[in-house]
Amino acid sequence: MTERLEVVRAWRTPDDERFLWMHGVTTHYRVDPVGEFVIGVASHHAYRLHRGRSSWLVSPGRLVVLDPSAAHSGSPAGPAPWAGCLLVAELPDLEAAVADEDGHPLFDAGFDDPFVGDGRLASRFVAVHRDMARGASTLERQSELVAFLDDVAAAGPAADRRTRRVTRDDPAVRRALDHLRGDPTRNISLAELAMVAGTTRSRLVRLFRDAFGVPPHAFQIGQRVMLARRLLERGMRATDVAPAAGFTDQSHLHRHFRRRLGLTPRQYARAVGH
Repeated sequence: MTERLEVVRAWRTPDDERFLWMHGVTTHYRVDPVGEFVIGVASHHAYRLHRGRSSWLVSPGRLVVLDPSAAHSGSPAGPAPWAGCLLVAELPDLEAAVADEDGHPLFDAGFDDPFVGDGRLASRFVAVHRDMARGASTLERQSELVAFLDDVAAAGPAADRRTRRVTRDDPAVRRALDHLRGDPTRNISLAELAMVAGTTRSRLVRLFRDAFGVPPHAFQIGQRVMLARRLLERGMRATDVAPAAGFTDQSHLHRHFRRRLGLTPRQYARAVGH
């Protein structure tokens, strides 16, 4: 989440570990998400959000939704650091959490404008975030989260949902995903993945870009970073995580882990209490 970190805490709820909840105080951050949405609300002070050539002033109490289409960063709007509560949601899990009656994902569109909803939706996110950190019941937590994500999806853009949905339903994409997720640590060639998918290498790369915004290798690295997070959350030493998650060495893990979340593996281990 940050490059210069003052305070941060991260956790998952025991009844639904698909979502990563974070709270922190920071002066700067940079995140390059792959297959992940970042949803957050700042408090106390404003900050400037940068993504591509666009920049926004984010006032306290504004709900921000950032899709995986581009890296984003934040810098202070004044001399003071800002606090924020965040939800990092892995894209396939987010789709599963919010689906229509036919099982199709609703949370599928790009959010070119990061501001979604009004102050009431932002307040609901803060309340949901708070409940995820305290002793609410499993049913309460899950119901609140699904209802909130459903409302965010309804408030967001819908123009490209059908295109992305159809692409992700392509049998070649499904077969490739199953192969990558079966063992994200394996060193898989593009030729092998295309053969499993039953399509050409160039078409498979094109399908992945259309469906997820990244080529297959970047998707696999994203899966490895997610695995590395869970290993750190279980208490594995950062020096042992790299080979266990499929990275060639510690520097390889460090580079991609920091790029995805803005934290080093050691910083993340401290954030989750290890």
